Amino acid sequence: MPDYLHNHKDFAALIKILGEKKGIEPGLVEKDYWIMHVLYGLKQQGFDFGPASEFKSQYITSKEQAAAMRYKPGTPEAEAEEQALIEEQRRKDEEEQKQMLLNAK
Repeated sequence: MPDYLHNHKDFAALIKILGEKKGIEPGLVEKDYWIMHVLYGLKQQGFDFGPASEFKSQYITSKEQAAAMRYKPGTPEAEAEEQALIEEQRRKDEEEQKQMLLNAK
């Protein structure tokens, strides 16, 4: 059974990072994740949505959509990408905290 992104210990951080990068509220990013997760589950059970039902978004580029289609949870590549996003967010958070401390003085 595949492991899914929502089982990752830093799932909330990943949602926050993506929301910030795309300028979308994190709650909407998570909602879209769960919708796609349900659709993936239905597809795995044999439901066919056909080409007319491809989901498009004004916020997602074709390059990102292609990457999402290739995404395989638990693979070394996916883990590395997730870790890079988490580390980037940690650096931003640390920098923001430092700036707040400097401004408070």
